[in-house]
Amino acid sequence: MDILFLKNYIDRHKNQPFLVCGLGTSLDQYPVDFYQKWKGVTIGVNEIEDLFIPDYRLNVNSYHDKDYYALLDKQGQEIRYEYTSPSDTVDIEKTGRLTMCGSGIVPAISAAYQMGAREIFIIGVDFKKNKEGRIYWSGCRKPEPDYYQLSDEKNPETQATLRCIRHMAKEYRNAGVEIYNLSENSLLGGL
Repeated sequence: MDILFLKNYIDRHKNQPFLVCGLGTSLDQYPVDFYQKWKGVTIGVNEIEDLFIPDYRLNVNSYHDKDYYALLDKQGQEIRYEYTSPSDTVDIEKTGRLTMCGSGIVPAISAAYQMGAREIFIIGVDFKKNKEGRIYWSGCRKPEPDYYQLSDEKNPETQATLRCIRHMAKEYRNAGVEIYNLSENSLLGGL
């Protein structure tokens, strides 16, 4: 199989709406057909396929300088890319390098932008437990370890991830792309 690279996917879905799905409990806000019938492009992280098959699935395989990650499409083709860690600002240049900070949702949002999103809707981006004490949406088979740090709002990695997503929202807005948070009661709040 030929290796595909994200730099060749830049603006592939220009001016389409993207739905980017994390695995937080807010996924339960909508019925499964909301995700299946989305009128645009879908990107999900990790075990999102337990809920629906997205157009693209992002899985963080490694987190070391210059290593590749794998962005998988629904045909099982691997789209390779490199990451860049954010500084105080997020680079809006489309190079095929994805922003990485704390959570897989960050490069998933970055991928939507790189592929030409007109607007990006995010859900399952909660960063906290719901009222029943759950971290993940109800259909997820993934265990919920006590040490899952991104459910603790005082955790420095959580705070860095929230800051990064807010920076992305600001920079992407300046470039003409809005990010909307559909997750109710998310630590991220409105963007």
